[in-house]
Amino acid sequence: MNRILVALVLLTVTASLCRAEIDNRKGFDYDKRFVNTAGRIYTAADPAVSGGIEGAISRGEITFAIAVDRDRKHVYRGEIKGSHFSFRGIPVQKYDLVLITNDNKAYEGFSLGDGAFTSLSSTLQTNLLLRIKKADEFFNRSTAHRIGVDGDRAYAFVERLRDRDTLTQGGQLMDVEIRRLEISQFDQATDNWQMTEARHIYREPEKGRGKHRPFLHSIHVPELGNIRVVDSVKQLGTVAVPVTER
Repeated sequence: MNRILVALVLLTVTASLCRAEIDNRKGFDYDKRFVNTAGRIYTAADPAVSGGIEGAISRGEITFAIAVDRDRKHVYRGEIKGSHFSFRGIPVQKYDLVLITNDNKAYEGFSLGDGAFTSLSSTLQTNLLLRIKKADEFFNRSTAHRIGVDGDRAYAFVERLRDRDTLTQGGQLMDVEIRRLEISQFDQATDNWQMTEARHIYREPEKGRGKHRPFLHSIHVPELGNIRVVDSVKQLGTVAVPVTER
């Protein structure tokens, strides 16, 4: 049994080393932190894939960059430097981007349906907002940045914050507050709604508890959505983002 275990360990190490050698030969900066395992959000880039996205925004310093595929099954984390962002090793697909900046803004390009939230009856509006709030009460504060409607279905770009005390599994108090972003899907049921899907696209602890941080200032930028990637790096150039004050 011991010999079998040793052999398995050696095979695992050898495979990891071979993968690293392949990555280095291709000159690909493959960040193995961004893996798609249980309890994690971000999908690992594939160094064997040549697709990608590059660009910059006209103002602001980016602190986090996310690319979400059109099916909302995979979320890729980008490399950032100042106002520039870069995604590598992402497969053929259409993508929507979210760029978070150091001045508490979130520029996003999601398509959430052609219908407007305000086209719903007041009862449906109220019940939808209530469903969003109650969907996950681990986070004690939430806001729907943008809601779109497609027939009897609604899509919401939602931010959640937990600024209550949070404990580790060992019972120790964590010195953090937690922020999460998600795209949620709701189906209409008479005058109410049922959440049928929620894709978490960002969940990060922010150092320092008790600060009661504000929500991000979300700004829809259509140029950051519906980006088709094939077998090369899509160059977006500099995307103009609006001047906003809050």
